[in-house]
Amino acid sequence: MNSINEKAVWSRLTNDERELLLECLFNQKVAIDIVSAEISDMECERKQLDELKVKQLSSLYYRLCEEVF
Repeated sequence: MNSINEKAVWSRLTNDERELLLECLFNQKVAIDIVSAEISDMECERKQLDELKVKQLSSLYYRLCEEVF
């Protein structure tokens, strides 16, 4: 989450709403695409490069690929 508004929205969601959101992302097969796009945006400097976050996202991406495919 990059903006203050996104963090505020996330913090106001209940755990059930967060789980539902994640379930929708997985069911629609977009979770991997979103993680991939986030990595790409940082690497192409469309977003501020945070090397630790890129490393974490890369790890998450490969884990999702292993679990889903």
